[in-house]
Amino acid sequence: MAKFPEAWTVADLAAFVGGSIVGDSTRKVSRPGTLFDATPDTVVFAENAEYLSQVVANGIGVALVPTGVVAEGISLVVVESPRAAFGKLLHFCIDPHPVAVGIHPTAQVSPTATVSSEAAIGAFVVIEGGTVIEAGAVIYPFSYVGPNCHIERSVVVYPHAVLMQSVTLRAGAIVHPHAVLGADGFGYTWDGTKHAKVPQVGAVEVGELAEIGACTTVDRATAGTTRIGAGTKLDNLVQVGHNVQVGKHVLIAAQTGISGSAQIGDGVVMAGQCGVAHHVSITSRVTLGGRAAVISDITEPGYYLGYPTRPMDTEKRSMALYGRLPEIWKRLRQIEKKQDSEK
Repeated sequence: MAKFPEAWTVADLAAFVGGSIVGDSTRKVSRPGTLFDATPDTVVFAENAEYLSQVVANGIGVALVPTGVVAEGISLVVVESPRAAFGKLLHFCIDPHPVAVGIHPTAQVSPTATVSSEAAIGAFVVIEGGTVIEAGAVIYPFSYVGPNCHIERSVVVYPHAVLMQSVTLRAGAIVHPHAVLGADGFGYTWDGTKHAKVPQVGAVEVGELAEIGACTTVDRATAGTTRIGAGTKLDNLVQVGHNVQVGKHVLIAAQTGISGSAQIGDGVVMAGQCGVAHHVSITSRVTLGGRAAVISDITEPGYYLGYPTRPMDTEKRSMALYGRLPEIWKRLRQIEKKQDSEK
């Protein structure tokens, strides 16, 4: 269970996050928690009074709260953003899985690969020819790094990740377990008798501080480069097709699929199980609700839902109307029957 390095008091906690104290400042704080693992030494965040009342009822001792949220019988640390302050605390609870700097004796490194002496290469890693790995990069055990890849400084590649070939990971990028980058794009052409494979000879580039979730796949381009922008975060089980261009600081949730050559603008947010058709363009600052299906270009920022995707307000009205269709149909039939009887 995650704990702080040593037991703090509420006063220590408040000093660290820059908050003010309401209640007992001497109470001990040993770990972060949630509503469901309550102990008096647990700290949680509560962004509203309703949630704080549940925190108090469950016996949690300390909460990070915004201004104006109060309760009895609990120590409060008042901050501007409880969620952000809680995130800052979680950095104390990271339990690293260390990989020693240097190349593990069981790793297989091509003589034509260039690996910095300050990189960490774990057990049973395979690194193919032409690949460059810079200082501070960490490649966890059982990962495969194919030919002509470039892994920049401070990149982390977790166990069993696969970089097939011609994959560039910019500084600080993270690739989680079992992600596959640089596999062939899904390209075929009908030759009259069968689906003939179109050679996929392009590359993949993942921007600085981008993060690729577990079991996510980013296909290499047919030609050119499939790109994931700087600061973009892909959840687990996301599929990015060949030649897709994803902008900066995009969030894409699990089970979303993006078809080949689609373009996603900066700051886009895509909820779970969204789908984007091939060659579709989504402008910057668009938010897609869960299971949204984008089959034509979105040219205006805003919130969108549905299949086919429409502006959120429009789609909500349609969804509300859909639930009334049996009633509307019944009334329509009654009107039709009345009109027929009057003829």
